[in-house]
Amino acid sequence: MKSFTPYLISKSILCLLFAGFTMHAQVGINTTTPAGGSLLDVDSANKGILIPRIDISNLNAISPVTGGSTTSLLVYNTNSTTGPGYFYWNGSRWVRIDGENDWKLTGNAGTTVGTNFLGTTDGVDVVLATNGSENMRLVNGGQVTVNTTTPLFSVDRFTSVGATNESAINGYSSGSSGIGVYGENSTDSDGVVGVSSTGIGTVGVSNAVGVLAQTASNGYGVYGYASDASGYAGRFRNTDASGISMAVTGQGNPFLAYIGSSATFYGYNGLVAIGDIGQGLSASGGDLTASYIADEGVFGYGPDLGVVGYSDNSNNAGGGYFDNNASAYAYIGYRTMGTNYKVLGSGTMSTIVKDTNSKPVIMFAPEAPEVFFQDYGTGRLTNGVAYIKIDPTFANNIRVDKNHPLKVFVQLEGDCNGVFVTDKSANGFTVKELQGGNSNVPFTWTITANRADEVTTLKDGSPEISIYSTLRFPDAPPQLVKKEFKKSSAAYAEENSRLQYVQKKKGQK
Repeated sequence: MKSFTPYLISKSILCLLFAGFTMHAQVGINTTTPAGGSLLDVDSANKGILIPRIDISNLNAISPVTGGSTTSLLVYNTNSTTGPGYFYWNGSRWVRIDGENDWKLTGNAGTTVGTNFLGTTDGVDVVLATNGSENMRLVNGGQVTVNTTTPLFSVDRFTSVGATNESAINGYSSGSSGIGVYGENSTDSDGVVGVSSTGIGTVGVSNAVGVLAQTASNGYGVYGYASDASGYAGRFRNTDASGISMAVTGQGNPFLAYIGSSATFYGYNGLVAIGDIGQGLSASGGDLTASYIADEGVFGYGPDLGVVGYSDNSNNAGGGYFDNNASAYAYIGYRTMGTNYKVLGSGTMSTIVKDTNSKPVIMFAPEAPEVFFQDYGTGRLTNGVAYIKIDPTFANNIRVDKNHPLKVFVQLEGDCNGVFVTDKSANGFTVKELQGGNSNVPFTWTITANRADEVTTLKDGSPEISIYSTLRFPDAPPQLVKKEFKKSSAAYAEENSRLQYVQKKKGQK
């Protein structure tokens, strides 16, 4: 009988174990039936596998592992700087196997603002893509781009590029107090700027308010700027002949054109200004141009005054100026060379009356090279003499002296020797019969006198003199140079194409 030593017994067991590896190519620990698809099957109800723990200070180097850099090598990193956790070697660097630190397709919970984030820890942009194509990018500099890889300008925070007939940005709001698109700048720069090379920079389509701009300080609700002679700083159109292209309302001055600036309005009714209390249209000393296409250039309506013009200049300025395409022009409320004029222009002073058939006809006013006042009246010779006292109001506004004599014209209405006028003054005159006659006949008289200079008090309390008495053929202000505004057929076509595009967009929405 043979005997076995412990050495022989151990050697026999190892031989049987290696023989099992060779036959089955599987290892089962704590199980006699390893899973068919596994090379190593470790089975336990209350134990686990402890992966080697190493300190990885540089995720881009295989060290401290030695003996080779086999891809898929698995370790547990204990370094607090590079981050504790399971890592595998991908052939060039250690890659973390995240658990709760990953972003799940169904969303994450328990995140902390400022600690957890979606993005990169280096200077590489974040790209969002669909079907393998980039759609959106978070640029390293804090900018966002849509349908483009780089911002169009370095100062852009958000850049969205639309292809042909696409809307780069659309804003929608269905609430009564909601806002489709809102832009704000807390300084003196711009909240929203719309720019287009040939189309429309900013389009607002709505059944209520298409575009709303507001300012609560001394800024501008809407500011339009154009630097080309054929450009428009602001343009409004209503295709309905009875509609309104632009309505301006306000408690104070709804529309104000600044001194040195210009405003142009054109259309069937180029500008309609309506004011219930104040001015519907206020152009204070500025350059306001309203050119017509078919009818009125400016139409103003109000319970008291339809159009009010005002200039704060003291000379060579007026409240209004009117012109046509020929040589007719007129200044209204104008002051020049120290004289005030209510109406000053070419043509004649006239009025319209009706003839016996109710047809409107024109009557003309007499005009003179000097500023005259006239009055009329009747009198009667009594024993060949009559004194006519001039109306005190008339007398208060005329100048009568050696250089400005009173002109008296008498028309007898009865038979006598004839009459002459004497004792003329601003207060009255005497009519006497010739040859010492003593007739008692009626007559009519007409007087003409130079208007006295007028002194008025300005708002600041200072006096202002308007010269009348010494005028004779004074120099006249010229006709202003017209600012031509003629729309070509190409401009009409462009406007119509834009309108059709806007209507199409409105229909799509």
